[in-house]
Amino acid sequence: MRPRLFIGTCTCLLLAGIAWINQSQAPAAIQSALRLSGERWYQVFLNTKQVGYLHTLAERDFIGRWHFSRELRFGLSPRQPVSVTHRLTFEAAPPFALSSASYRIDRRGSGEGVILSRAETGYDAVVQRDRDSESKHLSWNYDLADYLAFESWLTSEEPAVGTVTTVPTLDFSRLAVVRKKYRVTDHNETGYLVANAAPFDSTIIQLDDQFVPIAASMAGIFDLKASSRSAALTQRSSLGTASYYVPTNVPLYDHTNIKRLVVEVSSNIRADRLFTTARQQDGVWTLELSANPLAHVPRAGTELEETLHFPTSARRVIQLAKEATAGTVTDAEKLTSLTSFVHAYLRYDPNSDPIGVLTALDTRTGDCMEFADLFTTLARTLGMPSRTIIGLAYTSRNEPAFAFHAWNEVAVNGVWQAVDPTWNQLRVDATHIPLPNDQGAALLLLTGATDLAFTILDVDYF
Repeated sequence: MRPRLFIGTCTCLLLAGIAWINQSQAPAAIQSALRLSGERWYQVFLNTKQVGYLHTLAERDFIGRWHFSRELRFGLSPRQPVSVTHRLTFEAAPPFALSSASYRIDRRGSGEGVILSRAETGYDAVVQRDRDSESKHLSWNYDLADYLAFESWLTSEEPAVGTVTTVPTLDFSRLAVVRKKYRVTDHNETGYLVANAAPFDSTIIQLDDQFVPIAASMAGIFDLKASSRSAALTQRSSLGTASYYVPTNVPLYDHTNIKRLVVEVSSNIRADRLFTTARQQDGVWTLELSANPLAHVPRAGTELEETLHFPTSARRVIQLAKEATAGTVTDAEKLTSLTSFVHAYLRYDPNSDPIGVLTALDTRTGDCMEFADLFTTLARTLGMPSRTIIGLAYTSRNEPAFAFHAWNEVAVNGVWQAVDPTWNQLRVDATHIPLPNDQGAALLLLTGATDLAFTILDVDYF
């Protein structure tokens, strides 16, 4: 898989952390908001090299409405820019309800976003995916007290180190208000040090005594640092290019029929940082792989949800899901039909630009990410929990190697199994190695920061 996977992974990780920072831009009360209003600039670093900037603005207009905005721009190569814009407006009178909002993420070749406007009950939303748009009604409500819940908690409780709280957070990708946990990890001379309490992709943020973020670290890969406008807008550094291939010592013949595989892992970091099932004995790290590999992480319970990325309610998607499973009755039959349908529906193009699912329906081309994302969308439309998995898989090249790849996990009758629509595999072979849900570990590979190689120790075929 090419650098576009890198872009997507970086984007997810940055948004997860920066969404919190945006929330933390506002103080606990209107008085504090007045004191802290204004613009702020941050430099975005990846492996010590500046790759972009974050600009935030909090201001009150002449009729008393509060506006919060952020603009994130970063690029990992001249041909792969990413921009994310986010704006919220709250009404001037109590309860200071959210009156409008917009969110937009653009990458080379694709873009998606949503525009919200307050309705009599809830919000009307216009969802935009590339050239497609659709309208939705959202029944939830959100106000300034929700947006500033964490700051209000810090002000009123002055929590001790180790204390955890849960706050309502607007998740544009899921078009929902979700509950997120945050933990106080230190109360130092500068202010509070807080962290995302999730077990993966930890974001650690240093706040000053006014609850303004001044620095952040995301999974130990990305770093944000408060700076001047001129420093934030400085020319970005070029990054080293990763090969996106993990070499191995011997070729694997007929690899799609491998039942069990044992490899020795050579790396400049601990192998269990990259692969949760890696084991060490006598100083040697090994990885034992089996067919139908499943990612060893707890499922989030969101594998049926529609998101901006997985447009399950789009009419074209619903119709295609029916077409793909016509004549089937059981979920097992639907899985078989759906896997072969996606494999035949798209034409594999390893050099394609990243595109959304709806655009893939128009072009009918894509690389493994398009195959996997289309499968995820169709499966969820059919009521089958599914998710896209990113990992490594053996590839037939002049030199034997594993390459970045994407496939799926799907639940059938409550049992999860792996399928690979790109390769038309219902029985995914043992050369598929899921990367952990810790996106920082994936980025270590994708940035080339990790030297990794495999030595084949044992192979069993079906």
